[in-house]
Parts: sequence; C-alpha cells; structure tokens
Amino acid sequence: MRLPIDIGFVEIENVKINQPGPNGGYDEASLMVSVEQAAFILGIGRTRTFELVMSQTITSVKIGRRRLIVRRSLEEFVQRLVAAQASSSDDR
Repeated sequence: MRLPIDIGFVEIENVKINQPGPNGGYDEASLMVSVEQAAFILGIGRTRTFELVMSQTITSVKIGRRRLIVRRSLEEFVQRLVAAQASSSDDR
C-alpha cells in the first residue's frame, strides 16, 4: 500500500515547482536578490546568509515583507574575504 506522500503515487501535471534552476532562479542582471538566491550564489546556507544580513556584513533592504540583498554587496563581501585570506597568508 502506498501513502499519498509517495512521489510514485501522486501524479503531477502542469504544476510549476518553485525550485532553483541551473542559475539559482535569479536573473544575473538584477540589482537585488532574495536571501535564498544570495545563499545559492555564495554557496552557503540560508541561515548563515541571514546571519550575515543581520550582522550587516551584507547590505540588504526591506521592501514590504521581503528582505532583498543588494547584489553589489555580495561581490564586496567576497572581495573582503579574499583580501583577508590573502593578507593572512602573507603573514605566514
């Protein structure tokens, strides 16, 4: 007996599944991305991304109920990480 939650039992047709595609479900030209999209871009988890936002390490804005991350701040964050690691490796 199969339960209704078995994927083999439930037939799904014409249903749009909200999962990121190869590019994480974001437009590369967009100025802002969601926290989930930023997590995908950075290759880290959603919780860690929220921690970075709340500590103001990554710049975000709130529009209505949505929290959006400024794309440029992601690039700046990565550059700061690279610079910090480069300087720490120079100290060795």
